[in-house]
Amino acid sequence: MKGKKQVGMALLGIGLILLISAVPKEGITWKPNEAAVGGGSLPQTIGVHASGMNVRIVTEERDDVLAVMEGSGALHTGTVGQTVEISAERGRFALFPLRSTLVVHLPSAYRNRLSVNYDEGDFAFEVPKEAEGAGLSLAELTIQARTGQAKLAGVHANRLQYTATSGSFRAESVVAGSASIELQTGDVQLDTFAGKLSVVLKQAGELSAAHMTVNGGDFNVRSGEVRLEQYSGPLRAEMQSGELVADFRELTGPAYARVGNGRAEVHLPAPADARIEAKVERGNVDSRYPFENIDKRSEKELLASSGEGRIPINMEVSAGEITIK
Repeated sequence: MKGKKQVGMALLGIGLILLISAVPKEGITWKPNEAAVGGGSLPQTIGVHASGMNVRIVTEERDDVLAVMEGSGALHTGTVGQTVEISAERGRFALFPLRSTLVVHLPSAYRNRLSVNYDEGDFAFEVPKEAEGAGLSLAELTIQARTGQAKLAGVHANRLQYTATSGSFRAESVVAGSASIELQTGDVQLDTFAGKLSVVLKQAGELSAAHMTVNGGDFNVRSGEVRLEQYSGPLRAEMQSGELVADFRELTGPAYARVGNGRAEVHLPAPADARIEAKVERGNVDSRYPFENIDKRSEKELLASSGEGRIPINMEVSAGEITIK
């Protein structure tokens, strides 16, 4: 019995030695690890690279860029020419299953390029409401991720690009000269967006958008659901299968909607200075809108106009239903 106890104690000692040796050189960061870079003149580009952690961007009155690591991991910063590089990697050893967070503090006067690249985790970039329109406005914001949740609020950018394999993207009160959102699978939720917008869900997903004012909207969803509420601007939407519902607050440009298998529904403002062509190969067209002129109306096709018919609306469904209200 005594021998077994000694063997057990020896194995425990060996385990402790192996455990200690597994700790990376950077150790366990119990307190925030931080570094300030780029003091003086603001950089042309800020590059953020993170692995195995959440990323959060905040803006404040400062003249440099501050990176803070909250949790276990290694933080590296540097400057090359007019570029500030920030990289963070979670430690290989952690006592608790808590995800670390990299917090990047940007000067509110920053106007150039911000590039964020992370593999998995949550991303947040929220500008305080009191600073919207008067605070940070970027020339370019690029976000690339493998999976996770991303949220933008109050962000202004001349060019916005988000790319991910899977996950979700949320944006509220965002203004962009042009914006591109692309996922393989996932969901996109937009509220109060202004600018030119492209959304691509290559495999499957859901797009929900409200209070949109766009000078160009292009939506391509292979399978799933697209719902646009209080939409103003040109529209181009294509789906292989699923449901598309577009509620127009105002018609300002051409609208084109095509669904392979499923249904397409549009809600038009009254009056609408539009001419509509709707056609279903297998299924039916249901129109409840009071068009002034009807050139052709059948179960599978509708040609009609209202007002001067200046704005063209084209709707196509291979198999399913078209509804016009």
